[in-house]
Amino acid sequence: MFIKSILAYLNVFASFLTLLILYILRCNFDNFYLDKFMFIKNIDDISFENNINYYLSHIIIFYIYGILFGIRNIKLIVFKIILFETLLYVIKSCDLKNNKFNKNIIYLVLYTISINILFYYLGTFVSDKFYNLFFKLDNKFNISFKFS
Repeated sequence: MFIKSILAYLNVFASFLTLLILYILRCNFDNFYLDKFMFIKNIDDISFENNINYYLSHIIIFYIYGILFGIRNIKLIVFKIILFETLLYVIKSCDLKNNKFNKNIIYLVLYTISINILFYYLGTFVSDKFYNLFFKLDNKFNISFKFS
């Protein structure tokens, strides 16, 4: 759907604007409130039980994104996920010049990217199978413009 594509591009723009705002809040104003949703506290412990806020926020958000944006925008959203999650851990250190990725951070970023893509795809599956069944949309909108 054309509307889903527009929303997906707006989401990508809003995500990178959010990263900029997060950087300003975190690094310039020392506001760390969103850290429990955006970052894992202890990089050596990435278990689900100890980081439930982090994992649940990512799972729920990307599942909803899958329902909203659908399978047609999967390339754009996967690109956004990869870039967003990588930049998120660059922002975590608040030092853009001397940021060093260790093995655990790379593993965590790859793990998070995998989870996000999986739940995005599950959301697209729900969108294609159930949302279209109930509302009889079948991902088809016939929009026509007449110029006189």
